[in-house]
Amino acid sequence: MAATTTIEVPHLGGIHAGYALSNDRYDPSKPTCVLINSMCTTVSLYRDQFSDAALTDAMNLLAIEPLGHGSTRCPVENFTYWDSAWMALQVMDKLGIDKAFALGTSQGGWIVTRMALLAPDRILGLMPLGTSMDYESADSRSKGCWDPVPALQPFYEKWTSAVATPDFLVDDVWCGMVGGIGFGASASEELSAFWTKTLKEVYKGDEGRKKVRMAVICLLSRDGLLMRLGDIKCPVYWLQGTEDTPFGKTVPAEQIKLFTSSPEAKLVMVEGGAHYLNATSPKEVNAALLEMVNKYKYGIFEFSTAGYFPQATARESLRTRSGAKIILDFVKTTVNHICTLHFATLFAHLKREDRLVCSYNGLDGPTAVLRGQWTFLDCRMGFLKFLNTNGNLTNFAPNSSPFGHGRGRKAFSSDHKSNLQPWVTATTASVTVLAFVMVCLRILARWERKQKLWWDDWMIMFSMGWNLIVVGFIFAMVKEGMGLHADTIPISNVIMIAKFLVVAEILYVFNLVWTKLSILLMYYRIFHFPYFKRWAYIIGTFVILWVITITFCFIFICVPVQKLWYPSLPGHCINQVGTWIANAASTILTDLVILILPMPQVWKLQLRLSEKLALTLAFSLGFFVVFASAYRFTVLFSYTSADSSYTLAPTVGWTAIEMSAGIVSACLPTLRPALQAIVRLLGIKGAMPALFRSRTDPMSKSGQSNPSQNGLASHGHKASAVGLSSHGRRHSFYQIPDEVDSAGVPMTPEQLDASLRPEYDTGHTVTNVRGSKGRNVDSASDEIPLHGIRVQKDFTQVKE
Repeated sequence: MAATTTIEVPHLGGIHAGYALSNDRYDPSKPTCVLINSMCTTVSLYRDQFSDAALTDAMNLLAIEPLGHGSTRCPVENFTYWDSAWMALQVMDKLGIDKAFALGTSQGGWIVTRMALLAPDRILGLMPLGTSMDYESADSRSKGCWDPVPALQPFYEKWTSAVATPDFLVDDVWCGMVGGIGFGASASEELSAFWTKTLKEVYKGDEGRKKVRMAVICLLSRDGLLMRLGDIKCPVYWLQGTEDTPFGKTVPAEQIKLFTSSPEAKLVMVEGGAHYLNATSPKEVNAALLEMVNKYKYGIFEFSTAGYFPQATARESLRTRSGAKIILDFVKTTVNHICTLHFATLFAHLKREDRLVCSYNGLDGPTAVLRGQWTFLDCRMGFLKFLNTNGNLTNFAPNSSPFGHGRGRKAFSSDHKSNLQPWVTATTASVTVLAFVMVCLRILARWERKQKLWWDDWMIMFSMGWNLIVVGFIFAMVKEGMGLHADTIPISNVIMIAKFLVVAEILYVFNLVWTKLSILLMYYRIFHFPYFKRWAYIIGTFVILWVITITFCFIFICVPVQKLWYPSLPGHCINQVGTWIANAASTILTDLVILILPMPQVWKLQLRLSEKLALTLAFSLGFFVVFASAYRFTVLFSYTSADSSYTLAPTVGWTAIEMSAGIVSACLPTLRPALQAIVRLLGIKGAMPALFRSRTDPMSKSGQSNPSQNGLASHGHKASAVGLSSHGRRHSFYQIPDEVDSAGVPMTPEQLDASLRPEYDTGHTVTNVRGSKGRNVDSASDEIPLHGIRVQKDFTQVKE
């Protein structure tokens, strides 16, 4: 019997397609397999598949009757197998099925192969049964294929009529031939009677005559697909019966080798199987279908547990590879196991330009567009691009496109640089080196002041190490081809870039958090005000909660997680763009708050205006982090999966800038002691900026101010300058000049003690300068004085 359910699709002016769905409903939690029946049969050909509980529990079975068959009705009389393929894709659209496996028996094999050519991103796997990918050419016939013309042409001529034939009914001869060729010796009387009855119900009246006549025309006038099989990107499981009389065994064995781009293409010969293999050998067919669906329902698995170190050659590989190569391969293997899935079906990667003869009568658009010789160029932007033999580019967009939508670069566009790898490499390396130098200078500053490293120092060093890990992933992505257009690198490289990106995104978010926490810890150490500490706690808590939340959002943006890579999987996803906006907004907000937080305290410090401005400038340089975050956010929207390896490069480059800028910003306020040391080492003594000059430097103008104004003590033989005004006049308070020896050289404190108190062995004064709450300035101030100081003097003498 024919299908009892039809659905209207827009192709050819509105087709009512007959179909049958297992369990009478579509279950989005399971993968789907589309079944296309053979010539002059109906969905009933797949009764053995629909009755197999193992199949229907594991997948949705969607049997579709092609044009000229079963309950399918079309407003136009002329059509081809390409039209049936378009129709089947639109039936999937109507039922909400984005991706599916496709099984076709005899002529159904030709149709499902055309579906994979028209929509390579939607067909997850092919299973042709009892078929050939060529028309019945002289070469095919010489290798055992049948010659259908002598058998079918008499029927075609008989069914051609210029007048209506309301009493038409296919005869028993036709029904017997269909059953005999298809089922072979296994055809029982009951089976023959069933199909005779079914064919006479379908092909009766004038409409039935036109349908069966056109079905014969489609078979006799079809185009071969041998030159197109290399464009098939999905796995191919081809099953052929040893008793298949129309196509034999030799032709399938040769043609399976033409699927050169398929990740797996194999031919299985089923002993005793006839032409309608799914009906004569259902056990073997059902087992093979279940194997293919379970293996590839999430895309193309990488099954090798040995990764990039095959067990047989692991030791030899370790000897011959460099250390860097071994590490990179280890990282690639680890990422493979983390991500589990290859993302092959995510990216349209069409490199060939095989010639295609299009003989459509229409695909939801003007028929003239698709006539003649064309080259299949690109399907990545949601429409087909064909190049006419005279070089004119013509775009054809179906009303209901089976290809997804997205922004992508035009084919062969000259508006884009062809290689962004030098920019990514140079940018990432330069900003990373700058950040590393800043961290080293920070450590030098602490050493110069003889201060122990505190939590903020350890945190920024940890952030720098984390940064280097992310940079390692960036360079690994560049090595795989990031920065080059996707159509210029192997698909395996595009897939590997996507895998690296999944891990790098998570690491990147945590790197920002380590840097923010380092800055907050530095504030906590420098500023000893209760309300300031409370704000540092609040912001730090928010930052930690933010990274936990955004990490879960990135990982579980789709449930199940694999749906992020394979949208056709059952499940649901939150708004990805909304997640990006939330992440960018929270990043920029926390950056602004952290940068503004110390500004009021800086301007309350007892410093000269130039020093306050210098410190404000040092803190304000962190605003470049905000700019980098904002600009990176805008660059995100230039990314498209249509050219993922190329459009990802600017985003990754600005990611490196953002991470390194944060580290530089965290280090800048602590660098003055290191810069002073470098200035001294270079022998620069004059005209030093206030930021680089010590407040106790004899050459500093600070020596001409009242010491009580900045809370700093001056020592040394030139300290008497404190008592002079800018006009050389003596103040009411001035310091007595230091004692000198007979040669005019200033005497040290020990020499003075020895000359004044010869009866004592030694004597010295210890001065400790402490800030509020008794904190030692040298150990905690980081060059930023507080509101007040406390001076403690201890005089110690040792008598002989």
